[in-house]
Amino acid sequence: MMPFEGAWALADFWRNCIEEVHGMRTAAADLYGAYLAWAAGRGTNAVGRQTFYDLVAQRVVRHGRRSYFLNVRPGPACAGSNVGDRPPDHY
Repeated sequence: MMPFEGAWALADFWRNCIEEVHGMRTAAADLYGAYLAWAAGRGTNAVGRQTFYDLVAQRVVRHGRRSYFLNVRPGPACAGSNVGDRPPDHY
């Protein structure tokens, strides 16, 4: 759980859709896509991609030209929950 979750713009998405999984990495584009689907399903205006990445910056790691979120994946309640199923590896 993010320490500032209570007042955070993505609090509902994070609380209802994200699973903490130690060692997991999820492509940033996959997690953002899950967020877009989640927001659309609720009729919520989604934040832009860069804003989304900025809001969860402490979870982002860059590897070459790709970005990943560490230790999280979309949960079963989230549209697109099949993303993030890559096994942990070294980056």
